[in-house]
Amino acid sequence: MTTVAFSRAHFPVRSLGYGRRVGLWLQGCSIHCPGCIVPESWEAQAEHVVPVGDILSSLEPWLAECDGVTISGGEPFDQPNALEALLRGLRTAIDGDILVFSGYGEGRLTARFPHLVQLPDAIVTGPFQADLPDERPFIGSSNQKIVLNTALGRQRYADLRPYSRGLDFDVREGEIVFAGVPRRGDWAAFAGALNAAGVVATTTHAAI
Repeated sequence: MTTVAFSRAHFPVRSLGYGRRVGLWLQGCSIHCPGCIVPESWEAQAEHVVPVGDILSSLEPWLAECDGVTISGGEPFDQPNALEALLRGLRTAIDGDILVFSGYGEGRLTARFPHLVQLPDAIVTGPFQADLPDERPFIGSSNQKIVLNTALGRQRYADLRPYSRGLDFDVREGEIVFAGVPRRGDWAAFAGALNAAGVVATTTHAAI
């Protein structure tokens, strides 16, 4: 039984790829990019570990109507066996594209995981660098690139101009969970607007 350190899932996500997507966030990252927008995803604990099959089963209603799946983290390639099981399971369940985010560069991914990197339709590669802002939709910094593996990946992501940059929000028991890649200063502006409206707002880390 293949297990994965798993953080959360959300549907629909519109800010991390084409159409209405299922977003999957894996838990655990060894890269620790300075300025990371989700440092709470770095450490994986025993309570995060679940069978991959259980995740796929729980996602079935969403997978039946989604346009694709985005896998992020954490660092998905820090769990290569789990990632492969997820990718193979998703491939049989959906007709849409699979987009994976990794903080590793394309060269390292290709050298270490030559077969695994071919399974997604597209991969956003490279570490987040806070001093290299980028205005491309769902891209964190200008050093990052999109590797396109399939015809569907090329069809949807060779040209990012049709996409707009945005964020998805989900309110859960007093917490606001987001998906997407914020622009520099977005978090400070968001917290400031809430505080001005009388809502006490804090973030889980220093805003960039």
